Amino acid sequence: MTSKLNQHWLVVGALWLAVIVMTCWNFNTIEAIARSRENGERLRKEVVFQHRNSDKLQQVSKLHAAYFKPVASVKLGFESIRSSMHALAALLGLENVQIESRMVQATTEQLPFIVRMQGGSQSAMGFVTALLSYPYLSVQNSRIVVHNTAGDAEIELELLFYFKTEPREEVAPNPLQAAAALPAGGNHRP
Repeated sequence: MTSKLNQHWLVVGALWLAVIVMTCWNFNTIEAIARSRENGERLRKEVVFQHRNSDKLQQVSKLHAAYFKPVASVKLGFESIRSSMHALAALLGLENVQIESRMVQATTEQLPFIVRMQGGSQSAMGFVTALLSYPYLSVQNSRIVVHNTAGDAEIELELLFYFKTEPREEVAPNPLQAAAALPAGGNHRP
């Protein structure tokens, strides 16, 4: 009789274990479905937001892109900035322009450099004001020293150049282009 009673308790225990396992499985399934619904609702709201604000998002994207100059390499980008700075200084009548890069401090998106020059205080202020037209240049430190009442000044600016390196596209040779081989003398006889 005790073995029959033990078997009944064993069956009852197995049933309760099955009920507990099924309940845990149900809770996990219900939580997974709730998370899935929340993620779906979040994604739906994101799509609606992007759809409603697509024009504003494009403007923000363009504005953000303007703060980074696309370059093929850091050195080429810096050379274009150096050329622009020399041209601007020459236009404003500034002299003794020295531009030094700090390549050792360069990162993947920024390059610090220093610009030193001499000229009139009005020209110096014009140079600093003209830098506003270069959104990818950020003035970190500046020093303008006026030496006399005539307005002769020394200018030193520490700038950060923000850039994005764009991958180069390899140009494959045109397969339709004929490669003509000329004789050694260069005379070609038909």
